This record gives sequence, C-alpha cells and structure tokens, in this order.
Amino acid sequence: MKNVKEKPNCFANGENLPFKDDSFDFITIFSVIPYVENIDKFLNEMYLVCKNNAIAIISIMNLRALSRDPNGYYPNKFSSRQLEKKLAEHGFKSIKSKNLKALIWSTYFDLTSVYSYVIVQCIKNNISKSQNYRTNVRADLTTRQLARSQLVEKPKLYSFSRNLYRKYCTLTQSLHTSPTFLIIGAAKCGTSSLYDYLMLHPCVGNSLTKQIHFFDRYYDRQISWYKVCFPFVWKKFMIEKIKHKNFATGEATAHYMTHPLAAKRAYEVVPNAKIIVMLRNPVDRAYSHYQMEKANKKEELTFEEAIEKEPERIRGEFEEMLHNKNNSGRNYPHRAYIKSGEYMEQIKPWLELYPKENFMFIKSEEFNKNTSLVYNEVLKFLRLHPFELKKYEKIRKREYEKMNPDIRKKLIEYFKPHNEELYELLGKNFQWNK
Repeated sequence: MKNVKEKPNCFANGENLPFKDDSFDFITIFSVIPYVENIDKFLNEMYLVCKNNAIAIISIMNLRALSRDPNGYYPNKFSSRQLEKKLAEHGFKSIKSKNLKALIWSTYFDLTSVYSYVIVQCIKNNISKSQNYRTNVRADLTTRQLARSQLVEKPKLYSFSRNLYRKYCTLTQSLHTSPTFLIIGAAKCGTSSLYDYLMLHPCVGNSLTKQIHFFDRYYDRQISWYKVCFPFVWKKFMIEKIKHKNFATGEATAHYMTHPLAAKRAYEVVPNAKIIVMLRNPVDRAYSHYQMEKANKKEELTFEEAIEKEPERIRGEFEEMLHNKNNSGRNYPHRAYIKSGEYMEQIKPWLELYPKENFMFIKSEEFNKNTSLVYNEVLKFLRLHPFELKKYEKIRKREYEKMNPDIRKKLIEYFKPHNEELYELLGKNFQWNK
C-alpha cells in the first residue's frame, strides 16, 4: 500500500461539526462510538449533518472485546442491538434486515469477530428539527415509539404486531431478570444522571429504556411485558457465577412517586427491590420543572401564573388516576409544579409497604456537589463493588434566568411545613428552608 500524504480535510469535535445541516448522503464511523464522551450530543450532530434517508455504516468493538480490557475506559459499551436502539432515539432506523446478505454478515461478525456493525438510515420526517436540537442531550423518541408511530397508521398491522409481541413476552418472560432497584423520583432531581451513571457500571444490566412507566401508565400490559424490558438471565449468570460479582438492574420512572397506585403495584411485582428516592429543594424543583415545560414549548404562562393556576389545571386528575389503572394524568405530570414537591405525601405509601432498609434517600444538592461520593454510596446500597467514572456529566442540564426573589420567598414559606413533616418522617434534615 502506498503512503497517503494527503491530510484530512478537517479535524473537528464530533459534538460540533463544521458542516451545514443536511450535507451528507453517506457516512461511516469505525470504532469511534465506545470512546465518545457524550454519545447523545454526538448522535444529535450526526443527525443534523445527514440528509433525509442518508445511510450510515457504523462498526463497534463488541461487548466481548471490550470486556477483555478491564482497565480501559469506554464511556459507551453497546451490543449491536443496543446501539441500534440508541440510534433509533436519534432518528436513525436500522435497515440491516432489508438486505439478507448484510444481515447474515453482521450476525457472523457479531458472533465470531471482536467487531459488530450496524447499518441505519436517517429518517428526518419522524423527528421535528428544532433550533435548540444541537443542545438537547436526548431525543424524545424510543425505538418502540418510533415503531408505534408508524404502525398506528395501519390499525390491523398494529394490532397484529402488538398481539404478536405480547405473545413473545408471555413465552420468554422466564428468560429475563426482574429489576433489583427502582429510582422512583422525584422529577427534575437528577434521576436521569444517576440512572445513566449506574448503567455504566460493569455489573449493572441495562433496561430497555430509563422510564418504563409500567406501574403508572402501562400496568395493563401485564408482568410478562415488564420483565422483557430487563436483561436476559444469562447476563446475571455471567456476572454472578463466572465473575463472582453482585448483579443489579433497574429503571428510573420519576412519576412513580406521584402516582397513587404505583407503590402498591410495585410491591406486588418486586417486593424485594431497593428503592432510590432523589429529593431536591421543592422550590428549585418546581422552577426547573417549569423551565423544562417552557423549553419543550408546552407551557405558555409565566411561572407566577402557572403556580397560581395549578390547582385548576390539575383538578380531578389525582382521583382519575385512582380509578383508571392506565391513567398517569393528562396534565398532572406537566402542570403539578408545586404538588410534586410535597414529598411526604408521595413517599408515605412506599414506606408503608417496603421496609425502611430498602430505601435510600438522596439529597440532590449533595449529589451535584459530591457526585462521585454519592454515586459510590448508591453502589454500596445496591451491593455492587466500587466504581469510578472518568467523568460525571449532568444529563438534561439547562441554563435559565433566576427566579423572582419575591416568588421564591413565598414558595419557601409554603413548603416549610411540608418540609418539616418530611424531615420528621425520614429523621433527616435537608435544610431547604432558606
């Protein structure tokens, strides 16, 4: 082979490429993904520079290859299926199965080689492009949502596919583990960051997605559907019997705290699960919640107007959730800025069912200040060996203007009695009354 003297056209950070949107029809990425620090920003940028229907071929070192280098630092460890799922979250649809030869070769490489590869197509008509898309940490669409959005347009095919998948769940549920931990909330308290950090631990099995919503929204889909969302039993066997380490897996659905039936349902399904609760100053939590809704263009009122009209906007929804097993509230998750910060009422049903030693309560401010320390305390609580991440990057971090001091003062006074009840219940003072 002749020496290539030509220099590359450009060097660039993968999170901020110097190309116009919709520039490329075809891209290749070879053995880069495991080393990317922020995979979501990287894939967001990749989505932007691809044209609609652009083809991408991506090779990765498979999990077996990465496991042979225990001292190496790999922020992202994916199987080909997991990578396809992650790509689907960012607007890329797997097309490997459309070509029999590609499917056979990819399966062969996955089984026999240290490398795996995926072939995907950029589908831009499924994801609306916004001006702030470059700064979003995650795309909102999961693989299931992408598939469902296409299938619902064909009712018969959708019904057939749904019934077929439910049958698959029934037949294979015994091959999957049950969750050993649940992160139940609260929303806007750091649950996404903690979940992502836990998924990077070598002895934690990934769930299909962070928020499964089984105990609040999809309870009618049966336990078999829920179990298939977690790793196969041989993942647990490999870690416990071969590596002689403790294994853990779980999910983080922040609305489990606010749903009146979630605690009872969870106890019936996973009575031995460890329960992790992240709590933030309810004043800051409410304002962060509001800013998220505003950034997502789901809130048009000012913060003061929103909290003033909150009782009217969520009236009757709590009662509806009690009587409709698949109702997680139409407006409640989006408009209960203040109500979601009344933690004592939400935690009490869980404490009445699970023993207190099954709980870990985390002060979000402490988690943000001493992330590594708190993270390893969580690992100890889950009976996992200590593990240090190279970088603790906050997920869904937003910058916004400070709250009006007068409104803050009013909210501090409002939450003071609720906080005092919480401190008494937990025997722990979070010092939020300031």
